[in-house]
Amino acid sequence: TKYALNQYQLNLESFVDICKNMGSIPILMTQPRLVVKNNTDLDKKRISYGYTGLNHNTLVDAFHKCDSIIFKVAKNKNVKVLDLADNLSGKSELFIDHVHTTQLGSEVIASETAKFLKDMIFNLKNN
Repeated sequence: TKYALNQYQLNLESFVDICKNMGSIPILMTQPRLVVKNNTDLDKKRISYGYTGLNHNTLVDAFHKCDSIIFKVAKNKNVKVLDLADNLSGKSELFIDHVHTTQLGSEVIASETAKFLKDMIFNLKNN
């Protein structure tokens, strides 16, 4: 709903503000997921539509709207985004269900996060 999306944005903005107020560097991250527009029928059987209460197209749209809010908040608050959704979403071998990862999925997320943080720390030291 519009209310839920507005609340999500407010939550992210508050998180960023609280982190900055305490001297931390906030980082936002998109959620990698099995759910993508062109999932196979086999993938769709692993997506918990009943849990989410959404059909496939609506769930894809909901994730897209949440990602858009993440990038909007990041731009407005001048914080970095680790965009895992763009590179990892829809890769069947990385997911048990719509959002929970396999061991390989967890390892890939950890590796991508480590690279992101390493680059960020390197840039902080050199600026």
